[in-house]
This record gives sequence, structure tokens and C-alpha cells, in this order.
Amino acid sequence: MEPNPAGMVRVNNLAHLEALLNFLGNGAEILGVGLGILFLVLAFRTYKESKKKAFTHLGVSLLVVVVGLSIPGFFIWLVSSSRDTCNFY
Repeated sequence: MEPNPAGMVRVNNLAHLEALLNFLGNGAEILGVGLGILFLVLAFRTYKESKKKAFTHLGVSLLVVVVGLSIPGFFIWLVSSSRDTCNFY
């Protein structure tokens, strides 16, 4: 008698989804930090021309870095809450 593979398939699908979300989250983190550094450099370059524009770029750079760093944790939270509430069963 063969065991029922349905539970194993659901666990593997969740593992594949988790791997994909980890890949996308890490890419978004790298992109967010890179764009944040770009906006930070832009803020330093425009400081002599316009202080208001420079502080706007500084704020945007900090926001982009914080969002970029928080995306992987958000994806982990989504996967763990889906696993714990049995959404994949």
C-alpha cells in the first residue's frame, strides 16, 4: 500500500514558494540598498545647488533603504503565517 503523497506535495510546494520569495526578497533588498545609495550620492551632489532638494533626496534615500531592508522579513512573515495557519493544507 502506497502512502498518500498529498501532504508531502503541499510541503514541497510551500518550500518552493519560500525559496522563490527568498530569492525575490534578497533581490529587492539589494536593489533597495543600491537605489538608496544612489539617492544619497545624488543628495550630496545637489547640496550646493538646493538644500531643500538635497534633504528631499536624503529622505527618499533613507526611505528606500529601510523599505529594501524590510522586504525579506516581510516575505518570511508571510510564509510563516501561511504555514502556521495551515493555508497550504
